[in-house]
Amino acid sequence: MTRTLSLSKIVLIRDTTTRVFDELRRQVPDHAGAPAELAKIGQSVLREHLDPHALAELERFAAGGYEALLCRNFRFDDQVASPASGFADEEALAVTNAVHLGLLEMLGLDTFSVPYENAGALVRNVTFVPEAAGTTSSWGADTEFFWHTDNPNWPFVAGGRPQHETVPAYLSFCAMRNHEKASTDMVSVDHVVAGLDRATIAALSRPEFSFTAPASNESPAARAVLPVLEADGEAFRARFDVGAVEATTPGARAALDRLNTRLEAIDGVRLVLDSGDFFIFDNRRVFHRRRAFTPRTDGTGRWLRRCYGIERTSR
Repeated sequence: MTRTLSLSKIVLIRDTTTRVFDELRRQVPDHAGAPAELAKIGQSVLREHLDPHALAELERFAAGGYEALLCRNFRFDDQVASPASGFADEEALAVTNAVHLGLLEMLGLDTFSVPYENAGALVRNVTFVPEAAGTTSSWGADTEFFWHTDNPNWPFVAGGRPQHETVPAYLSFCAMRNHEKASTDMVSVDHVVAGLDRATIAALSRPEFSFTAPASNESPAARAVLPVLEADGEAFRARFDVGAVEATTPGARAALDRLNTRLEAIDGVRLVLDSGDFFIFDNRRVFHRRRAFTPRTDGTGRWLRRCYGIERTSR
């Protein structure tokens, strides 16, 4: 029997994260600093102050020991209001960025932005933006964002392409606040596949699905015909977004319907990210979902900071 999700949870002592926060405030320059500079400072401070158990769990995740990792109790720049425009003052978030990018550096991940998404910014503010009401976007809220993986319209391996023309390997989040208690639901691709028959798995593994860019992309890329599932050793990796994929044959349509039926029946692991949480998961091996919720609109609404990551050695 497969697990619903392979997840590591770390809860840091508040005294530790207060020392990290204070030290970063001393070391981070007045100007925000380039991402590489913040990553270097963040990594150095985190390695000095995090306890051995936390460091060991981070190493285990980096080695592929878990599909997802949740580290709780950091201190971020929580005096900044949730950005209703979708874009924030990055200089005011320098300490948060140093923690976020420093952790990704410790995990051996490079970060990248997408030129036609999020105005090319490295960090996406996952928060309610009124103009996105009614859409299945990370800026939406009132419409359920069904089980999906991010940016499914690309291959998994760059193969000489620019990094932004691949499926993001990892999605990482710093949770600024979530008073609405909206959950981020997670389920392992292998757990989903274990509930499908062989014929459906075979059909989903054929390149008979036409993918387009998700709603969050400002300049949709050309369609690509790819499989939903690809075997990777004894595991599967998946690309899927019900709003961005169409079957190109009757057999593929039937298989896609069975996958949707399987996903509709799954609850997954419901995580309510809260202020101070750092969360990361493998976007190739995990489906995620955000249920509809009623957002606050007074500057205290749900706000996560998201960044894409890729293994440094895979380039």
